[in-house]
Amino acid sequence: GEEKGEEKEKQEECSVDLDISANIPESYIPSLSHRLSIYRRIADIKTVDDRMDVIDELCDRFGEPPIEVLGLMDVALLKGAAGRNGIYEISGDKSEINFYLKNFTPEKAGELIKKLGQGTLLVPTEPVHFTIKLKPGQSTVNILRDLAERL
Repeated sequence: GEEKGEEKEKQEECSVDLDISANIPESYIPSLSHRLSIYRRIADIKTVDDRMDVIDELCDRFGEPPIEVLGLMDVALLKGAAGRNGIYEISGDKSEINFYLKNFTPEKAGELIKKLGQGTLLVPTEPVHFTIKLKPGQSTVNILRDLAERL
């Protein structure tokens, strides 16, 4: 019973380590308890609709969310989409984003390359992963949202 549910939960975990500002500034939500509750709400974002709901709620309660808050939401959205696609880690910097796939198979790789689109490179070194090179000045935050919507 319960053990299987736990395993399914583990399967969907994806860690994200990217060079972007993703937090809730004190200047936006001064109250620590409100900030913590919003962090929890954002962590629960799984779909683009969830993201829109949280943005609406934030706008109503605290005003237009700053870029760091949007970054946090995009990371949450990407984590959920990546986890559902068997990606266990996403890392990168301003020049590239790397995706690490669990239980790598050529079929899964082909499927993922199709979803991620043009410019996705398969890097055959261990661990096998995919790389998307960013163009200079390309915003990582916008890329994350775009990738999450395609996954």
